[in-house]
Amino acid sequence: MSTQKIFSSKPAQIAHAAIKLSTQIFGEDKKIKIAAIGDKDLVFSIASNFKKYGYDECRVFKKSNFFYIDSEKKKIVDKKKVLGEFFIYDVILIGFDDGLKVISKEITKVFLKERKQKPIFFVDVGLPGNVDPEISKISNCYLFDLNDLEQFFTLFFGENSLGKFNNYEQFYLEEKEIFSSFFKKLKFNESQKKIFNSYIEDFFFKYNEKNQRETFLKFFKSFE
Repeated sequence: MSTQKIFSSKPAQIAHAAIKLSTQIFGEDKKIKIAAIGDKDLVFSIASNFKKYGYDECRVFKKSNFFYIDSEKKKIVDKKKVLGEFFIYDVILIGFDDGLKVISKEITKVFLKERKQKPIFFVDVGLPGNVDPEISKISNCYLFDLNDLEQFFTLFFGENSLGKFNNYEQFYLEEKEIFSSFFKKLKFNESQKKIFNSYIEDFFFKYNEKNQRETFLKFFKSFE
């Protein structure tokens, strides 16, 4: 999958909205555990954006059989196995093309019991959805689909947010070329690189500084 595809606007918007919601649910905790499950590219693009924003505890399950699903019978083969492996995740990104209702009220209640009622957040990327919408009525269970997240993004960040994302992404996609000499010269470790990238992202997201982009590029290239 290309870098351009991974960081396209839609996954970035959805991830940013999901991250904003997750901070309201779990607080500013970058150690929350995230699982990306399904067979839709969008699920894994959103997961990649979570990682970009510093959420390293993100595991990707790219094959539906990892989730023990019988596609022909349209059901989970081994619920005990699913419950045993996935209750540990705080955020579950899920999207299967065939619209299987993978997450039911029954499974969700067991998840919460195993988690000692610690909240769980589902991002349903399936069309039609893969999560029973009734679970949103369960305490400590949060469910948002793509439409919910897109509306939340527009409502929270404003109508000009897409332009700001596009502006930042254009800069970010050249990161390796632009920042490599800069990082090397200042002897940045991986943690320092992430912090630096986070500040750059915030700047380009909060301010639509398109006219200053070339000045930024010229400055960082001066370290070559």
